[in-house]
Amino acid sequence: MEYMMTMAFWLPCTSILVMMIIIIIIMDPRRRMRSRKPEPPGWPIIGHILHLISGRDLLHVKLSALADRYGPSIMFLKVGMRPMLVVSDPAAAKECFTTNDHAFASRPHLASGQLLGFDFKLLSWSPYSPFWREGRKACTIELLSTSRLQALAYIRDEESCKLVSQLLTWVHQGQAVVGMREAMSNMVLCIILRMVGGRRCLRCGDQVKELKGLIEEAFLLGGEWVLGDWFPCVGWLDHFGSTRRAMSHVARRMDNIIQSWINKRRRRMMEGCDANDDGEEREGEGSDFMDAIMAVADKDLPNDNTEDKDGFMKPLLLTMIIGTMDTTSVALEWILSELLNNPHALQKAQEEIQAKIRHGRKIQDSDIEELPYLQALVKEALRLHPSGPLLVPHESIQDCKVSGFNVPSGTTLIVNAWKIHRDPRWWDRPLQFEPERFLGDGSASHLDIRGRQHFQLIPFGSGRRACPGTSLALSIIHLTIARLLHGFDWKVPPDSSCVDMTEGPGFSLNKAIPVEALLIPRDASQNYL
Repeated sequence: MEYMMTMAFWLPCTSILVMMIIIIIIMDPRRRMRSRKPEPPGWPIIGHILHLISGRDLLHVKLSALADRYGPSIMFLKVGMRPMLVVSDPAAAKECFTTNDHAFASRPHLASGQLLGFDFKLLSWSPYSPFWREGRKACTIELLSTSRLQALAYIRDEESCKLVSQLLTWVHQGQAVVGMREAMSNMVLCIILRMVGGRRCLRCGDQVKELKGLIEEAFLLGGEWVLGDWFPCVGWLDHFGSTRRAMSHVARRMDNIIQSWINKRRRRMMEGCDANDDGEEREGEGSDFMDAIMAVADKDLPNDNTEDKDGFMKPLLLTMIIGTMDTTSVALEWILSELLNNPHALQKAQEEIQAKIRHGRKIQDSDIEELPYLQALVKEALRLHPSGPLLVPHESIQDCKVSGFNVPSGTTLIVNAWKIHRDPRWWDRPLQFEPERFLGDGSASHLDIRGRQHFQLIPFGSGRRACPGTSLALSIIHLTIARLLHGFDWKVPPDSSCVDMTEGPGFSLNKAIPVEALLIPRDASQNYL
């Protein structure tokens, strides 16, 4: 009897205790965090969109702060109806671009890709498809291969010389403080236009000026929010807004300019004229990129439908022009800005140039390999200021796993290169401009900038959708910076204590305030006249 009374007492107590333990285990927030994918709190229907549109910080900064709180390596978001995976870690980026490279080989269906990307035919926005593979192959072989870049090196030589000469003229005319953004972007545009269409394109002065403004506007519009990207069911409302109309207007004007150049080239070829024979010395070895792409179109599309051929050629021509001009000139401006704010680094680079370059001659492409500090400062500036702080979005075309979490097909992948490049887990003193980290015994001396092996530094992306123009961009950047430092001493304008390094809005990482500098010609500037 006593035994039964004891059991009657302890059995309910034990049951209650067991139930409490189970409830505590189930409700343990640490357990829930371990079993749940990393994501910030969201709202029904709109998901996490408020995290991204509230506040004044730029998107890559907001995503960085969210990753610190809810990541840090990867983070899942639901932006309206669109599932997203944000990667802020080298190991996770490597997994996306190696193990899952094929899974993330496509691009999301966004308004910027449809309108500014010419219905997703611009290679940077094209889905993973035969068109993308054939287009990239044509661009690589006909313009971006090592042999073609070497054959066209004289264009980079001539245009960078013109830049130094122009700056020298301005200084001699009394304009000591010079705004560098316009001058450098004009140089980059001239380089790529001559590579694509020969010197003839440069004589279309008004069209070149218009195209430059349109490209800059396109990169600003590319960073705008479009409702239909996140809520496709109400995308029709975008037709009443200004952003979509502006995108269509910019794309239509760019299309008209490129179409007019193609028509002129085709007309001259039909008349039996050498496309480059205009009374001037023919440029380069053989045909230019426009000639080559026309030949590819004639071979692959043998019918007489010029509309189909033009639909193949225009996106490839614009891919090369747009992809080179904005991102390369943005990088040049950030590099100069960092050097102006770090005069010890500027002086060290000039001393290296002075020691390696014989008096009385100009710097050539072949000299860059002998200038390791120059290469290091370029890497360091691209680390701190990647032209694309968020790599061009990818989209998964099949289910996969990243960091042990399931990622369904149709997920938009955002890689925050800006965050990875500034993460103290991977970089010592990450916010400091220290080119020495890439030299000798420096902590980052082993890192490659091309995204092939090391994913702590990926300014040009990685994997099969990496930037195909990396070698071209680096050759322009290295030669231009070397010649500017060789030809001039650089100082912050007298009315400023330092260069403002505030970042501006847009798809690429422009400076909010264009850089200006006080130029003092050196004797070597005469070598570039």
